[in-house]
Amino acid sequence: MVEKYKDKEEVIFDLLDIDNNSLQILKCILEQLKYPKNIKFNFINADFLTYDFSQKYDIVVGNPPYKKITKNQELLGEYKANIRNKKTNNIFSFFIEKSIKLGKFISLIVPKSLINAPEFNITREILAEQNLLKICDYGVKGFKGIKIETISFLLETSPKKYSENIIIESYIQETLRKNKKSYLLSDEFPYWLIYRNKEFDKISNKMKFDIFQSFRDRQITKDKTKEMGKIRVLKSRNIGNNEVKNFENYDCYIDDTDNLTVAKFLNQEKVVMIPNLTQHPRASFLPKNTIVDGSVALLT
Repeated sequence: MVEKYKDKEEVIFDLLDIDNNSLQILKCILEQLKYPKNIKFNFINADFLTYDFSQKYDIVVGNPPYKKITKNQELLGEYKANIRNKKTNNIFSFFIEKSIKLGKFISLIVPKSLINAPEFNITREILAEQNLLKICDYGVKGFKGIKIETISFLLETSPKKYSENIIIESYIQETLRKNKKSYLLSDEFPYWLIYRNKEFDKISNKMKFDIFQSFRDRQITKDKTKEMGKIRVLKSRNIGNNEVKNFENYDCYIDDTDNLTVAKFLNQEKVVMIPNLTQHPRASFLPKNTIVDGSVALLT
């Protein structure tokens, strides 16, 4: 950003982080770099969500933390005090709302669940109220060694400007496309479909929606399973196209299903298994004497 705005008369960066060590490391890095005299840095060691900013900004950029607050209810209440989306405890959503209040142009990198999880319905409404200009889909390429899918967005908060189109840049498909917001962010579907096209519409027009109830449970963890047992535990990798795949040294079992909510599906007919998170959709029926772990969603 120094390079991008080096020709401006004066550029002031307010660099805020809750971790003072990160700021100290950044100071050391900046001391080694040569940057123009028109660039100034202010270091603020504070919690972004509770910090009282005295001014508005031209640009707000950041990588907010992705985490849910469950134990510290007092802090959660403080975070939610001036927030519209109170249906989530994931604080990256709070960062989005506060950033919109602070700046003219906003760009944040956030989990891809923003565009489809029900808990972020209100957050998507808030984003759609702004002049949303671009979404970048990084898939799992956003952060090296981390398998969480991420996107970033760019929006303008000016109420006087509204572009009908949005740019979708995909690091997965290596594509750059422009499409109508009313098409990709349509209320016709419960979440944003950034890759929607004619082929999708052709298939969706033949389908009946809202016929399945979904279930997912994370109770079965690795420490509860073993190499042999009475009941096989299937994982997402076991799901093929209407088949169950077997892998050497991959299968695991469990003997006791007491206190497991997922056990209610044991030997129930016509239960459909799908991977909970995948770029390769597939489905199969749940076989007898099997249950699933949290990597699989069950549809009935």
